[in-house]
Parts: sequence; C-alpha cells; structure tokens
Amino acid sequence: MKFSIIIPCYNSEKYIEKCLRSIFNQTLNKKEYEVIIIDDGCTDNTIKIAQNYPAIFLKTSRRKAGGARNKGIDNAKGEYLIFLDSDDELYSNDCLEKLFNFIKDEDLIYLPLITTNSKTGELEIRKMAPSTTKEDMIANTTLLGPAYRCIRKETLGDIHFTEEIYYEDVLYAMKIMCKAEKISCFEDTFYKYNKHLDSMTHSSFSIEKQIDFISDALKLIKLATTYPKYFNAIMQRLERIDINKRMNDIYIQLNEEQKKYI
Repeated sequence: MKFSIIIPCYNSEKYIEKCLRSIFNQTLNKKEYEVIIIDDGCTDNTIKIAQNYPAIFLKTSRRKAGGARNKGIDNAKGEYLIFLDSDDELYSNDCLEKLFNFIKDEDLIYLPLITTNSKTGELEIRKMAPSTTKEDMIANTTLLGPAYRCIRKETLGDIHFTEEIYYEDVLYAMKIMCKAEKISCFEDTFYKYNKHLDSMTHSSFSIEKQIDFISDALKLIKLATTYPKYFNAIMQRLERIDINKRMNDIYIQLNEEQKKYI
C-alpha cells in the first residue's frame, strides 16, 4: 500500500463529507491507499457522517490535532503518510494518482496547496520552489503545516507531534526537514485549504496558545545540537519566530486580564 491518509477530527460535521468525498473519488486504485480517521472526542455528528465511507476509525480523547495524528501514524500501513485536516480537501480527483506516479524513493515530498489570500481574497498557490536549498527550507519556509508534506513512514521513525498543545507544527516540521535526505517538490496542486471563521488556528489570540507555541519552539535549541550541520539554519528559524515579541504580547494580554480584577 502506497499511502495512508491521516485525518484528525474534532466536531467537523459541516465539512467532513466534502473532505472524504474528495478522497474516495480519487482515480488511484483504492488498494493503494487507506484513510485513517481519528475521533479526538467529537460531540457532534462528524463520525456518524464519516462512517458512510470505508475508512479506518480510531479514537483519542482531546489530545488535540498532534495527539490524534500520532495515533494515525502509529497505526498506518502505507509506505507514505499524508495528513489532511477534516475541513479541507484534495484538489482534484487524480492528484493521488499523479503523486503515486511521481514518487521515486524520496523521504519527503512537498505538496502545493491552493488557498485564499487573506489580504486580497484571491486564490493563490503555495508551494516550495524545487531550487530551495535544505538550509533555506529550515531557516525561512512558511510552509510548516503537515498538509504540505508527504512523508515516508520509515524515514519518520520515532518522530511524533507534541500532544495536547496548539501550534504543534513548527518543531515537527523542523525535525522532518533535518532528518530527510531525499527531498523533492511535487508540481501539481494537491490540496485545497479552506479557511473558516471557526478554524482553531485562526481564532482569537489566547495566552494558552502563545505559551504552547513558545514552549515547543524553544525545543528547536535542542534540535540544533542534534543536527549541528543545520545549527545556523535552525537558529535563523528561532529569530524568525521572534519569541521576545510573543512574550511581550503575552504580557500585554496579562495586563488586560488583570484590569478585570481591579
């Protein structure tokens, strides 16, 4: 089996059918991929709707997206892993077949996605340029979400997402980029990223989310010592994250919270 498509779910009843329809309408032989749905404590009809499709169902208990994806990783049988959010979809009904034919023996394949530009409202393609060096990827890329990558499971090894936190993507992405030896960039649009007002990653500022982000980002220091070849690139990544600014934002919010009790 070539692919395991891993979908963490938490109360996605409005979107899950469109997501699954895009997967099960693929032209690729169904024997070449499996779909793993992880119920991370849904309280709506997400799983009831999803059970109309021949997927594998697993369950976690509010381990957030990182923990749910880890459950999928541990149970995946495919040679390569693809992560899809439950409110998004595959771009075309032949993109899996195209990816199947594209892959040779890579550890990591970057996948282009289409999304809506938050400033102009226009559709735009976001992808990694094939000429991008590995060091530049580590230091500067903004393509950090799991959906940007198709990963060989054997290469992944014991790398997992941090569980029960928000913004678990950065450290995971950096670990994968450091470890992967053979990297390529798929040219065809693979994934459609749908923005929603109730999307967790686009909801309002919260102290908890910022602390989660900073805590996971600081682990990049240890990663830099594990991969000294990419030490400078990882340090550049830390500069881009600008932890001082994020800490200042937390202090400002704490001051606002304090005023409520005065």
